[in-house]
Amino acid sequence: MAPTAIQKLDQLKIPQKYSCRDVLFQQGDQAKGLYCIQTGKVKLYKSDTQGHQKIVHIAGPGEMIGYRSMIAEVPFEASAECIENSTMCFIHKKDFEQLLKNDVEFLMKVTRSLAKSLGQAQTNELNLAHKHIDQRFADLLVYLSNRFGKNCSEGIKIDLNLSRQEIADFIGSTQESAIRIMSTFKKIGIIQVDKKCITIIDHNKLVEMVASI
Repeated sequence: MAPTAIQKLDQLKIPQKYSCRDVLFQQGDQAKGLYCIQTGKVKLYKSDTQGHQKIVHIAGPGEMIGYRSMIAEVPFEASAECIENSTMCFIHKKDFEQLLKNDVEFLMKVTRSLAKSLGQAQTNELNLAHKHIDQRFADLLVYLSNRFGKNCSEGIKIDLNLSRQEIADFIGSTQESAIRIMSTFKKIGIIQVDKKCITIIDHNKLVEMVASI
């Protein structure tokens, strides 16, 4: 039986280990391939001319990053930085393109993934433009709990250590505003905070806040 596109993809992977805060690529770099995350997590962020950052996505195991710019043959629109020790597999552009040409089913999977990413990016832009900071923070917590949440005795622990500045970069605010809104959520009993670790105590309240927007 002929190997599937996924099996062929596995054969092309070049495993590489990265430490926390290692940068995979920077905004404006030319895309020479893509990365598949085996273990660890990576933040994708954009920077403006003043150096302000906006986190657009947190990628985890099983995700591919960098493929949109590679397929479009444009420089990376965001930078990618490991936020914990990670293992990546790098796949060269020419090898990936050959798979797309030879396997229609695989091409459709990549196309659907691109469409979902575009939809999420548009939603993020709308959130920044129209939602109040507490609503954006509630939206972020629901997003992170759905992707990285683990049930515990207190509620849902988000298995992700983000700094206060990174939270601010995610919701489009200053670090001071992010600290203030986290303190408010903690006081009203929605979350618990232990250093960089956030545990959601009242998930239903968060969902209500997001749905009321």
